[in-house]
Parts: sequence; structure tokens; C-alpha cells
Amino acid sequence: MLPEVKIKRKENIEKMKINNFLPAFLEKYAKSRERGGYEISEIYKEAVGADIASKTSVIKFEAGKLTIKTADSSLKTELKFMEEEIKNSINLRKSSNPLVDKIIFR
Repeated sequence: MLPEVKIKRKENIEKMKINNFLPAFLEKYAKSRERGGYEISEIYKEAVGADIASKTSVIKFEAGKLTIKTADSSLKTELKFMEEEIKNSINLRKSSNPLVDKIIFR
């Protein structure tokens, strides 16, 4: 016979209702959009141009770090040399605080 397992809930059912967590989620989502979360792909494409944008893609953008996937290693090396120029070009497209602190090429 298997031992009895008791599950302890950290939150009660009332706290799990969507009415209680949805406003906080939406506020957090709105703040990420203000920082450019969903726009970063478009801003990146404008900054690097159509040719490079067609050979790369934005993987992730979090806490000022932009991660870019490249088509091949030679392009990755080229883009590493252009990191500051790309970063400045992206940041100039936003009138508020700098958006990107670091770019990681993979």
C-alpha cells in the first residue's frame, strides 16, 4: 500500500480566481510593452536593414539584453564587430531611456 500524500496549497482558491490576478498581469504586460517588448523585432529590423534582418531573427529581449540568432558563424562574427553601432541605432529609435544595453549573437 502506498503512503498517503497530503498536498498543501500556498494560496487559497479565492486568490486563484482570474479576477484577482488578471489586473496585475495586464499591468506587468503593459509595462513590458512600454519598454519595447513586442516592438523590439520591428525596431531591430529598421536598425540593421532588410538584408541583415532577413538573415537574423530576434530570439529574446529581456532586461536590456537582446539575443539575436544568425544564419551562420561568419555573419555572427561580422555582427559582433558592429554591436555598438547596432545598439546605438536601436536606442536612437526610442526617445526615452536606452532600450538595449547588450546584444548577444548566436
